[in-house]
Amino acid sequence: MKKIVLLGITLIMLASAVGIVMASNGNGKEMARVIADTTGIIDKLSFRVRGCEIIHELSDATALKCPANIVSKLKVREDPVLHIMDMEANVQINADDVWTLGYTGSGVTVAVLDTGIDTDHPELADSIAGGQGFGYLTYEDDHGHGTHVSGIITADGVGGTPFGFAKGAAPDTKIWMAKVCNASGSCYSTDIAAAIEYVVSNNIAKIMSISLGGGGTSRANCDTDYLAKKVNWAVDNGVTVAVAAGNTSGRVSSPGCASKAIAVGAVDKSDVRASFSGTGLALDIMAPGVNIYSSIIGGYDSWSGTSMATPHISATIALLKQVNSALADNQIKDALYKTAKDLGTAGWDKYYGWGRVDALAAVNYVKPPEPECTGDADCDDELFCNGPETCSAGVCQPGAPIDCSDGISCTVDTCDEIGDTCVHTPSDSLCNDGLYCNGVEYCDATLDCQVGTPVICEDDNECTIDNCNETADACEYSPVENNTSCASGEGVCCLGECKIGLTECPVTAVKCWSGSNQYLYRNNGQAAKFCKCASGTYGYNSYNYTWARKTVFYYVDSGNNENWEAASRSSYLPVYQVTCTNGKAYLTDQDYYYPK
Repeated sequence: MKKIVLLGITLIMLASAVGIVMASNGNGKEMARVIADTTGIIDKLSFRVRGCEIIHELSDATALKCPANIVSKLKVREDPVLHIMDMEANVQINADDVWTLGYTGSGVTVAVLDTGIDTDHPELADSIAGGQGFGYLTYEDDHGHGTHVSGIITADGVGGTPFGFAKGAAPDTKIWMAKVCNASGSCYSTDIAAAIEYVVSNNIAKIMSISLGGGGTSRANCDTDYLAKKVNWAVDNGVTVAVAAGNTSGRVSSPGCASKAIAVGAVDKSDVRASFSGTGLALDIMAPGVNIYSSIIGGYDSWSGTSMATPHISATIALLKQVNSALADNQIKDALYKTAKDLGTAGWDKYYGWGRVDALAAVNYVKPPEPECTGDADCDDELFCNGPETCSAGVCQPGAPIDCSDGISCTVDTCDEIGDTCVHTPSDSLCNDGLYCNGVEYCDATLDCQVGTPVICEDDNECTIDNCNETADACEYSPVENNTSCASGEGVCCLGECKIGLTECPVTAVKCWSGSNQYLYRNNGQAAKFCKCASGTYGYNSYNYTWARKTVFYYVDSGNNENWEAASRSSYLPVYQVTCTNGKAYLTDQDYYYPK
C-alpha cells in the first residue's frame, strides 16, 4: 500500500527564522536572494556593478541575487521563503453531480502557482495549457506538490489503482503552471509576486490557485503584507484567487489572509475540521484536505493539507466560470459562501468560515434557470377562452383572451370553454328604454335592439278621452265634458257614458261644505267661495267671526269654480257666519250642496 504523505507544513517565512537564504553562484561565491524596493534603471545598474543578478523586475520592486558578503551594505531586504502546504472528495463536494449537468470546467483555465507539473503524467498531459518558471528554467515538477494540486483540479481519472480513480473536480479544466517553488518546496516571495504579475498582465487566467504561504495572522486580514497586496491587486484586476489557509491552527497564513483572497481550510471526509487547518478571522471556506488521492510525479498518492483543499475551491470556481464566464469575483464568492454546507457555529465562524464547499449547490446558484419552454406547444394550457399561449425567449407568455364581441349591443357575449366557441345570447332587458307607452323593445340577435309596438289605449267609448299615462304605466280613460253630443246626436255624454235620448245630463248635487268644519278661514275669497256653495252665487256681503284661535277650514282653490277641496289650519278670528249677495246669512256649521 502506498504511504500517505502528510504535507502539514506550517507556512512560515523561513527567512525570519534562519536569516537570508544563501546559495552558490557556481563559482563558489555565496549568493543571497534579496529584494530592492526600487525599479530605477540607475539603481539596477548599480546592483549589477556590485555583482548582483536581477531575478525579477517587478512592478514595484526588483528581485536580486547578490554576493552574501555585500548584502549588509546594500539598500535591500531579505526575500522571504514560503513553503508548500500539503473519486471520494469529488463526491463529498458534489462535483460528480455537476458533471452530469454538463459542466466539467471546459473552456476554463486555472493558473496554479506551485512546484511545477509533471507534463508527462497521463492524468494531466491533455490538460496543460502552458506554463513558465519564475526563477526556474522550466515549469516541470521536481517535487510532486504542484502535480498533486493540479490533479485535484483537472485529472482525467484514467489511472485505476487499489485506491480508486484520481479524477479532478473539474476534469476538463486547463492548467497553466507557474513554477515558483523548488524541489524542497521552498518558494521565494518575489518569484510568487512575479508569477502573479505575469498571469494578470498577460490575461493568462481568471482563476488563480495558490497552495502555499507563510507567516499569517489571526486578524481579519494581513493586507500590509507584500504578497497579500499582490493578491488583492490581482483580484482588483479581475482574477479570483483561492489560497491555502495554512497548516497552523489559530491563524491564516499569507497571502491567504489577504482581504480579497479566498482563504481555504481543510476538512476530512466526515466534514470535521482537520487538526492542522488554519483558523482565524480571515478564514473563508473549507474543502476536503485529508488523505486526498491525486497524481504525483510518475504516479499517485494520498496527501493531506490545506494545499489539497485549495484546488477543490479552484476547481469549483472553474465549474462556475463554465456556467457563466462573466461572473465577477464578488458573484463567485457569493455563490461559494451562500451555498456552502454550514459547519460549526451557524453562519460564518473562525473555524469553518462559511462551511464546506458544495459545488453542485454553487453551480445551481449561478446557473440560469432551465427555459420554461422551447416552443408554443410547451405553453398550451389546453384552455380555449384565455387565448393561445406562446413561447418567447424560453418563457411562456399568456395569450390574449378570446374576444367574443359580436357588435350587437343587446347580446350577452360569452366564451364557452367546453365547446371552444363564442356564445351570443339575446337579452331583451338590454333594449328596455324604461318607457311604457312606446311598447316593449326586444333584442334581435342579428339586427340589434328593435322598437316595441306603442301601447294603444282605446276603449271604444266616445265619451272618454283615451290616454297612455307614462307615470302610471297604464291607460287612462277620462270622461269628456258632460252634455257632449254622442251617438250621432242621439244622446249626450254624462260622466263618461253616452245617454241615448237625453239632451242634457241630470244634475247631481255634491257636498260643497261640511258642517263639521264649523269655522271658515277669514278671507274675502274664502267668503265668496263659501257663498257660491251655500247660495249658488259667487260673492258675499259680510261675515261674522269670534275673538279666539280656532281650527278653521278653507278652500284650496278659492276661485269661482266647482273645486270644493278644503284643508284646515289654525287661525285667529274664525268666521262662523257669512251674509251672501242674496241678503241671507249662512252659518258655517251646516252642510251645503251644489248645484242648487
